[in-house]
Amino acid sequence: LVAYIHAEENRRQFVSSCVDLLRRSVQDSKARELLLQKKKEQREVAKRWHRRKGSDQTADGKTSCSGVETQEASEYDKSQVGATDEPESGDEDVADLLAESNNILELLTVLTYCLHGGDDELQFALFAIGTARTLHQEDTLAELVRYLAQSEHLLAMSMANKNKRPLKVVLQAFDFFSEVIRGPNEQAVVALVENTSLVEVTRNLMRHLRYDGTYDDLKFRVRTSILRFLLSMLQNFEVGQDAALKKWVNHDCDQVILEAWEEAYDLMAQHADHDGDTDSMIEGVEQAELEQQVFLHFAILAYLADGAGSLTLPAEVAAREKACSWCRRQCGSVAVIRGGRVFQVHFRMPAICDDLQQHEGFASEVTAIVHDCVRSQDNEEGRTAAFQTRVVDLIRKELLQQQLVGKGFLGLLVQYQNYVRRFPLLVTLIINLWLLLFESVFNLGSGDDLATVSEADNLTCIYRTGLSRVDADADGDNQLWNCSSRGETVNMPGRMLANTASGMLYLLALFHAICYALRFVFVFGTSTKRKQIMIEAVLLIFSIGGNIFSPFFFVVHVLEFFGAQSARMLLESATLNLRKLGQAGLIIILTVYVYAVVGFQLFRDKHVAGKCTTLLNCAVSYLDGGLTGDGIHENLNFETPSSLFDSRFMEWFMQF
Repeated sequence: LVAYIHAEENRRQFVSSCVDLLRRSVQDSKARELLLQKKKEQREVAKRWHRRKGSDQTADGKTSCSGVETQEASEYDKSQVGATDEPESGDEDVADLLAESNNILELLTVLTYCLHGGDDELQFALFAIGTARTLHQEDTLAELVRYLAQSEHLLAMSMANKNKRPLKVVLQAFDFFSEVIRGPNEQAVVALVENTSLVEVTRNLMRHLRYDGTYDDLKFRVRTSILRFLLSMLQNFEVGQDAALKKWVNHDCDQVILEAWEEAYDLMAQHADHDGDTDSMIEGVEQAELEQQVFLHFAILAYLADGAGSLTLPAEVAAREKACSWCRRQCGSVAVIRGGRVFQVHFRMPAICDDLQQHEGFASEVTAIVHDCVRSQDNEEGRTAAFQTRVVDLIRKELLQQQLVGKGFLGLLVQYQNYVRRFPLLVTLIINLWLLLFESVFNLGSGDDLATVSEADNLTCIYRTGLSRVDADADGDNQLWNCSSRGETVNMPGRMLANTASGMLYLLALFHAICYALRFVFVFGTSTKRKQIMIEAVLLIFSIGGNIFSPFFFVVHVLEFFGAQSARMLLESATLNLRKLGQAGLIIILTVYVYAVVGFQLFRDKHVAGKCTTLLNCAVSYLDGGLTGDGIHENLNFETPSSLFDSRFMEWFMQF
C-alpha cells in the first residue's frame, strides 16, 4: 500500500476511495435507520390493534368495532403491505437490515496496521490537509467520525439482535484514532483534537458499553480502546488547546467516565473477592486487565481535572473513596515542561517498583546513576537518554535476581546479596587496620640483629613461611626464633604476640579471598556489564595474591571505598573544573620557563651550584622551588638591597 501511494494519482484515488466508502456507509446506515424506524412503528400499530381487539372481545365471542377501531385496523392492514407478522427483535428481516455490506472494518484494520508500522508517508498521504482538503472536500477523519456517529444510533439494536460487527468497527476505529493521535501528521492531530462531534460520539458510545451480559468481553476491549485513545490525546495537549480540552468536560464526558470508572472498580473488586470464579468475571478477561482499565479511567479524570480547570471534578473523584484510594496508590506523576508551561504526566507505577523500593541499596544506586548522568552529559536530552538506559539495565538486573532467589547456590547468594556485597569491604578494612597496627610486631628483633632487614621484608617473610622453628641458646632456653627462608633472628619477648598476629592475619586473608570469590560468582551470574565483571576479577586476583605473596596486596582493595557516592563527590569537587586547572598549570609552567630563560642567560653565576647548569636544570629547579619551597630564593645567591641609593641596580632587579 505504501509503495502504491507513491504516485500522486494513486494517492488521490486511494484517499477518494476511502472517503467514498465512508460516505456510502453513512448513507446506508441512515437508510437502515429509517427502515428500522418504520419497522418499529409497524410493531407499535400492531400491538395497539391487538390490545384493542382483545379488550373489546364480548362474552359471546363477537367483536364490536367502532369507528376508531375500523381506522386502526385499516392502518394495520396498510402497514402489513410487504410485511409479514409482527417482527420481533430477533427476526431475520431486522437482522438483515442491521447487517452491513460495506468493508469498513477491513479498511480500518488495514489502515491501523499500516500506521502502527510507523510509516510517516502514509499518514501524510491519507489525511488531506490545507488546500487539498478545501478543494476536494476529502477529510478522512471527519467522514469516519460521521460514520461512527451514525452507527452509534443503531448500536443498541444491533447488540439486541446479536450483531457484534458494529462493536468491532468501533474498536478498530479508536485503535485507528490512537495511531493518528501519535503523529507525526500535526494537522491530522489538531483536526482530531478539535472535532466536537468526536466528543459527543465518545460520550454516547461509553453509555452503550455498560456490562450487562451481552458481549461484555467485546465491550471491555472497546472501552479499553476508547480510554487508550483519550489518554494518548490528553497527554499530548499543547499550549493554546485549553478550549478543546474543556469541551470534554462541558459535554459531560467526565460524568460518563466517572460512572464507568465506578462500574469498572466494582467489577474488579468483585473479581478479586471471588478469586477466579468464572461467574463473577468477564469471560477471557484477567484481573490485571481489569486493574489496568480502572487506572485508565482514573488517569483520564486526572488529566481532565488538571487541564480543564474543573472545580467539581476533583471532589467527585475523591468522593469515590475506595476507587480513588486504590488508584492513588497505583498512580505516579512527573512534571515536564512543554512550550514554557509545566504539565503533570500521570502513569501507573509498575508492581515491580514497590518491590524494588524495598530493596536495600536500590535507591542509592538510582541516585548514583542520576549523579553520573548529570556529571557526564552536558545537555538535557543526553542526560535523559543515559538515565533511561542505565535504569532499565538496573531494573533488568533486579528482575533477574528475583528470578534466581531460591534456585541453587547462585540463588542463595542473591537472597543474601547485601552480605555478599558488604562483607568484602568490611574484611578489607579490618585487614588493612591489622597491618597498620601490628606490622611492627612482626619486626621484633633488636636493631643490631635486623639492621639489614626492612620491616616490609620481615612481614613478608613471616607471612609466607610462618614461625617455623625455635632455636635454643647456650643455656638451653628458647630465646630466639627465625624465619626459615632468611635465617634472620628475632628476640623472644614478643614471640607470642607475633605468633598471634601472624595467625590472625592468615585467617583474615583466607576469609578475604573467600568473600571476594563469592562476590565474583554473584556478579558474574547476575550482571550483564563486562566492566563490572572485570573489576571483580581483578579484585579477586589481588586477594589471592595477598594470600600467596604478600599481605600488602590487600591495599589495592582500599580503592573500592573511593567508589562510594560521598567519596566521589569529594573527588569531583577538586576535579570538576579539570580543564581550567590544566590551563592554569600550563600558564604556571610557561611563566616559570620565562623566568628560567632570563636567569640562565643573565644570572647563571648567581645560582647555587647544581641549580642552573643547563636550561632544563634551571627550569626544573625553578619549578621545584616554586611549588615546594621559597621560589627562586633557594636557587640564587644575591645580596638583599640595603639602600635606595647605595645598592646596585642589579641587586634591585634580582630582588624584583
